[in-house]
Amino acid sequence: MAYDPSKDKELQSFTNQDETLKVALFSYDGKEPKLALSKKTSTGQKTYWKSFTRLNIEETKFMREVLDNVLEYMIGFKTKE
Repeated sequence: MAYDPSKDKELQSFTNQDETLKVALFSYDGKEPKLALSKKTSTGQKTYWKSFTRLNIEETKFMREVLDNVLEYMIGFKTKE
């Protein structure tokens, strides 16, 4: 089955203050919503959103479980430099 952009619906989105990162919920063809992580990218004069991945509900729950630990590690790593 080929991807059909007309079946891909953005349900809700959240963008950071400087509008470089977007977290959004998409539903393709009315199916279960998935979490999309995207970052604004520029190449020459063209600026667009580049999507990293889409996560289902179980993958999103896992991300929620580990994000505090990931953030703590990142902060600790940066301060050791």
